[in-house]
Amino acid sequence: QPMQSPLSAAPGIRLSDTQAQAILLASPAAIFVMDAQGAFLDMNGAAEDMLGHSAAALVGQSVAETILPEAARDAHRYAFAEYLTQGESPMIGQRVEVTIVRANGAAFPAEIAIMPVPETPPVFVVFVRDISEQKQAEAHLVFLLNELAHRSKNLLAVVQSIVNRTLRDHEGSAAREIITSRIAALARSHASLAADPSGAPLRKIVKDELDGFSNLIVIEGPDILLNASAAQTLALIVHELATNAVKYGALSRTSGVVHVRWRESAGPAPFVFEWFESGGPEVTPPTRTGFGRTVLEKIAGAEFNTIPSIAFLPVGLVYRFE
Repeated sequence: QPMQSPLSAAPGIRLSDTQAQAILLASPAAIFVMDAQGAFLDMNGAAEDMLGHSAAALVGQSVAETILPEAARDAHRYAFAEYLTQGESPMIGQRVEVTIVRANGAAFPAEIAIMPVPETPPVFVVFVRDISEQKQAEAHLVFLLNELAHRSKNLLAVVQSIVNRTLRDHEGSAAREIITSRIAALARSHASLAADPSGAPLRKIVKDELDGFSNLIVIEGPDILLNASAAQTLALIVHELATNAVKYGALSRTSGVVHVRWRESAGPAPFVFEWFESGGPEVTPPTRTGFGRTVLEKIAGAEFNTIPSIAFLPVGLVYRFE
């Protein structure tokens, strides 16, 4: 005798077997039906597509043995035995996350809801939802939160260093202006990172810092993407070089020119960065070392694992690292 459709037997639903079967087959959700022994009784097309099996091939086969990984099979069997003997189980009538294995052996995370249908013997309607995209989104969110925490910690450390060193070298309104300009340089680099979390373009960092001197700047170099730490360090480097050029170098005169160029390196260093000035006043080496020099030498050296060179040539300052 043909078995009555599980959907037509659900409490509060009065459907003919034909209507229930039509709903099962037409549903875009993946649905299958299994008996009290945990064997497949039927499934719709969406379930066939998701699992990679045809309904004809699975009818009578064990659900645990067919679509669950070996490590999860005993828990599945125990849940059903518990429900059949005690009338309840944590896995029955609840949404549960499991791993499901397709016919080709590929596993994916799924959310299932196993709903009992009061028949004798009982049968179960199982709704399955592939949550691979949800899990990927959750993992990406965790990554972004961790990255944000890491960047924030590093940024605050840099800001603290800027404030402490600037206050050590300057006083009053001068210190306030220098601190503001240095933190603004950091903010510009982080604005670039916000537009593309994977990194900030080296060219954009340079252009943002030299935006007010476009007629006195020559910029050359290929597209290179810097990570967050390298981007904020380079922003500080260019900011300090530009500040020095405005006060003492090529940018202090309309005849001055600053060449900024970089190139990819064939050696162990990923790129070579160069800044050289001409057309400004005659350059003399500084008599004191401030935070700007620390940025150009120590901070740049630590970030890029290099030893930068600074030459105070009479025709203009030359700065280079690789």
